[in-house]
Amino acid sequence: MAADIWKTLAEMERRGERGALAIVIEAKGSTPRDAGSKMIVREDGSVVGSVGGGAFEKDTVELALRAIEEGKPLRHRFNLGDDLGMRCGGVMEVYVEPINPKQKLIVFGAGHVGSAVAKVGALLGFHTVVVDDRPGFASADRIPEAQEWLEGNYREIARSLPVDGNTYVVIATHGHGHDDEILQELATAPVAYLGMIGSRRKVKLALEQLRKLGVPDDAIRRVRAPMGLDIGAETPEEIAVAVAAEMVAVRRGAEVAHLAMRERVLEKET
Repeated sequence: MAADIWKTLAEMERRGERGALAIVIEAKGSTPRDAGSKMIVREDGSVVGSVGGGAFEKDTVELALRAIEEGKPLRHRFNLGDDLGMRCGGVMEVYVEPINPKQKLIVFGAGHVGSAVAKVGALLGFHTVVVDDRPGFASADRIPEAQEWLEGNYREIARSLPVDGNTYVVIATHGHGHDDEILQELATAPVAYLGMIGSRRKVKLALEQLRKLGVPDDAIRRVRAPMGLDIGAETPEEIAVAVAAEMVAVRRGAEVAHLAMRERVLEKET
């Protein structure tokens, strides 16, 4: 049973699934399971393992689902007889730890800036994916800190990669046309962060094109372009620090001053 628990946890991390691990940390008197019993609860309420069955397990599943929703550990002490009406009548305490998927960083472009962002992102704990259409650029030899390296057509990869609210995207390819294609593919995607490198003129044109294509203004406002906090960065490494700082701000929900070119694009003509 223990092997199933750890195997399932590894699979959930690999797939980016949310869930919770429930552990019995105290069992006194007559109880269905001993301290140390474990159970995984998935986001849909299905379980792997058991902490004892019956009303106790049912309430533990509910506690685990609450922990998943709130994103923080919970613990509860049950009197099996008085609280749950179970005949065994002992006391059990359970600790529930939410399992949050590792955040993913997808870097389009493995040039100087892209590779620097990928390296810093990996240091920050992101599962880092590097994408480039040039042979040999997105590789473990050049960027060993990343976890995945994809070579191919930018637009096709942008369409095919699964993204969600735990995904951060950085666009820094070797061509403005590629950047525009990727931005157009992902402008309305439900990602946590969507940033693009570029001069103010390039960014202005790219965002105006999004508007012409019918992308809603609220989606355009979410694009971080030019990406990164305004720290006067010039070198690829300094730009990577500025971008990483902006991603951390998004991760932590911090209010920061950014280079909000998109606000200028959205200003009404007078």
